[in-house]
Amino acid sequence: MDIKRAFLVMSNKIWVVLSAAITGALVGCACYLIVDNLANPGTQYQSMTEYYIDFAFNENTKTVYDYYNSYTWNDIVETDDILGKAMEILGADYTEAEVKEAVVTELPSDIRVIHTIVTSNDPDRTAAIQQAIGQAIVEFGKDMQEFEGIRVIATEDPQTVVRVKKTGRAVEAGIIVGILLGMAGVGIWYGLDRKIRVPRDVSRYFGLDCIGVERKNSDTTKEEDPSFQKNMYYLKEKYEKLTLQPAEEAMEYTALREQDAILLGIPAERMTAEQLEKILQDLKIQDCNVIGFYLYDMKESFYRRYMGA
Repeated sequence: MDIKRAFLVMSNKIWVVLSAAITGALVGCACYLIVDNLANPGTQYQSMTEYYIDFAFNENTKTVYDYYNSYTWNDIVETDDILGKAMEILGADYTEAEVKEAVVTELPSDIRVIHTIVTSNDPDRTAAIQQAIGQAIVEFGKDMQEFEGIRVIATEDPQTVVRVKKTGRAVEAGIIVGILLGMAGVGIWYGLDRKIRVPRDVSRYFGLDCIGVERKNSDTTKEEDPSFQKNMYYLKEKYEKLTLQPAEEAMEYTALREQDAILLGIPAERMTAEQLEKILQDLKIQDCNVIGFYLYDMKESFYRRYMGA
């Protein structure tokens, strides 16, 4: 593989990678916003109540009951002892599924303090569920032997939940995916590209020698490299009838057969290897003596970067 050729050709497609990155960023952002809105429809409201637990003394262990943790409380809140009582308070307008989904219990570092956090799409329902759960927990503290009692020490009115948007991460992920897909696309395009761009593209596959390169400047002027002139001088002395024949116009086989030698002109970046193969096959069948080729219309900038000139 011609690494320099690959780098120079694919570097001209950097805009494809940049476009893919921008598209990936937009798609990633859009997908995140759509999923986020579907997962969290509408504005949500949240309320928090803090309770203090007075644990009872355990005569067997000579210590207070202390085996309640956050997992225990989350399970207990969903039992009839608390959820059942809360549903009685709330009435028929509320369902157990709604309340279970709305309530989360958290335990700070001190096991004597618990928090109930209620979240829903309606501030009034949030407040009602929080109040019902609070009453049920206080009653639970009175009924269980493990507690001297449970009391509310702080409560918050429902507040609008400010969701942390992760749009930035979605954009970053989209950019990375876009760049990878863009690079993969450029790589596949390069692998399938069969345009003749440098002399080696012809020499390697068709066994013809290149006598030189004719470069095209931005102002449309053309310039031959030194080897072109030197090789032409030698070949004109070697062959009495030598012609330079552009490959795209190599159809006058009768006239070409009369030549001792033919130098085929191949336009850079305009002809594919398959097209050249067909032309060479026809010339061979017609007994036209092609001894080499020259590449013309190669861009000056590409020539200098590839040849290091």
